[in-house]
Amino acid sequence: MYSSACALAYAYIRKLIRSNYYFYLLARRERRCYDSGMSAFISPRSRTITLILACLIFVIGLGGLHRFYTGKIISGIIQLITAGGFLIWQIIDIVRIIIGSYDDAQGREINEW
Repeated sequence: MYSSACALAYAYIRKLIRSNYYFYLLARRERRCYDSGMSAFISPRSRTITLILACLIFVIGLGGLHRFYTGKIISGIIQLITAGGFLIWQIIDIVRIIIGSYDDAQGREINEW
């Protein structure tokens, strides 16, 4: 009985993960299909300011300022305390900002320079 309940739970979890991943891919594809005039998918935040705030860790040693700017307060506090996730998390964010895959707190892409 225990193994069949575990198997059912495992199958349900896999189904849930697949459906969430499918909706994630669908939303991402729809986001890319709309032009920059669709404000529902494009953030009003500036990519240039976000990049400058992210690079301030190399100048004054404060990491996570770009996360405060984009509305990600909790992860901004964590990056501020851990010096940008020991610089690894900060560098990943800088690369994501440069290539244009960085999102704000509402999930909207920041792609306007």
